Amino acid sequence: MMERRPQPQAYRSVGLAGHRSFRSDSGSSAGPAGLSTPPFLLTPQRNIQLYAFVLSALASASIGSWAFLNNKPLSTEENLVGLSIIVISLYYSFKWYISRKKFLPFVEIYSLVVGVYYGLPMIFGTNDAFVSTFVTQENRVKTGLVVLLSLIITSMFYRLTEKPTRRDTYRTIKVIPHRTAVGIFQTFLALSTIYNLLFVLGVVQPLIGNFLATMNILSTNVLGTISSYILFRLIGEGKLSKNQVYGTIILIFFSTIVISSGLMLINIILWILPPILGYTLGHGRIPLKVIVLLVGMIAVLSIGKGTARSIYWGTPITSVVDIFQRFTDWTNISFVAFQAESTTSTSMLTDRLNFSGVLGMVIQRTPEEVPFIGGTTYAMLISMIVPRFIWPEKPDGHAATIFLGIHYGIHTLNEVIATSIGIGLLGESYANFGMFGIVVFSIFIGWVLGYAHRVDITAPPLSMRSFVLIGLLNSVTKIEFALVEIIIPLIQIGVLLLLIYGWLFRHQKSNR
Repeated sequence: MMERRPQPQAYRSVGLAGHRSFRSDSGSSAGPAGLSTPPFLLTPQRNIQLYAFVLSALASASIGSWAFLNNKPLSTEENLVGLSIIVISLYYSFKWYISRKKFLPFVEIYSLVVGVYYGLPMIFGTNDAFVSTFVTQENRVKTGLVVLLSLIITSMFYRLTEKPTRRDTYRTIKVIPHRTAVGIFQTFLALSTIYNLLFVLGVVQPLIGNFLATMNILSTNVLGTISSYILFRLIGEGKLSKNQVYGTIILIFFSTIVISSGLMLINIILWILPPILGYTLGHGRIPLKVIVLLVGMIAVLSIGKGTARSIYWGTPITSVVDIFQRFTDWTNISFVAFQAESTTSTSMLTDRLNFSGVLGMVIQRTPEEVPFIGGTTYAMLISMIVPRFIWPEKPDGHAATIFLGIHYGIHTLNEVIATSIGIGLLGESYANFGMFGIVVFSIFIGWVLGYAHRVDITAPPLSMRSFVLIGLLNSVTKIEFALVEIIIPLIQIGVLLLLIYGWLFRHQKSNR
């Protein structure tokens, strides 16, 4: 008598929500008792997509209504284009939120950042004199359509790339044992905190001997970023003791205060994002109260950062007390400014987040006034790969942003010593090759984010691949930088992981 074997099933896809679905060899979806499900019925995955679209549409309508009730001086075309960008941005975010939240949200965070930097200013307007000087209303609509097209292309190629194969799912890779990981990452987080403190106090600079090289190490912050993500993911999973939890939170809090002494909000955001994301993936729920509190705090601090910089930039820090005093003064200045200018706080915030205006300036002036640069900033990657100890005169790590700012007359070479204004990834791609550059960049970023999601699905959380992906996710938020300034830190992350972590790993199957 022959034994009846179960029918083989082929792996189909792993969606954004992390639901693993299968299909039979005939290609139809299997339902209860082997019956096929009619295609017009909503599956759980389609339900998630529908709910996400409805929520994003309602949220976008609320934002548009708020702008309308506040009599924002924008045209209907600008509002519609801006709302379309917001709908796509929120769609991926809501889809990830109502799903299992077990995987890193690559396209979700990228699209959300694009919506904040490009969509919101088109809805609420801006009082930026620089933007109003160069960008006409017609050009603002054109700029929004360019961003919308880029976001759609990115989403399409993300969807084409994200689905893993059976070979990806059952590949053997290296991971760090759990017991080893806790001690190792708490040590690395402590070392990162100590390093940041010594750097702020001016102790590290003489040891390294090159200020720019030191800034590169600090901005990357590889050890701290990876360690905070992993530890808070373990906290979310309930795998750390109370003492380990308290110790980790104290280190994160102290590091945040130390990093804030530079009065750079972007550094604070990039530092607190990995632990929040790690906790969310480990616990399965987003800490909304914490996020709302942090967003409100960052919004208030952004109002007083200019005044705080004028007071403290150029003033040395000599003790830990000075660090806490600087943060306290920054907070007090920001709250006073917030209370005095509460009626214009929304406009002030959109002025600071307005990258659509900078992109509009690039589109309007290129190539009639300013010629295309034909890949000049992308070619800088070759020189940036060379380590500084081999080439001490290597250009600054932000050479691409500085070059673009000078090329468009945003700032001079002397002004970049204090600060520099970036034109963003989309602006850089247009400055190099026009609309062709926008399309190629959108395809590239969609493929990268899709492949990253595909790798994340098949990689255990404590694997080297996951650690590299954490660095990539941290880079996704830096859309105001030039592309070479994002790629170089990722290369540094890979090299550092190979040097420090490689000997700690052991082989494990990747079916997670």
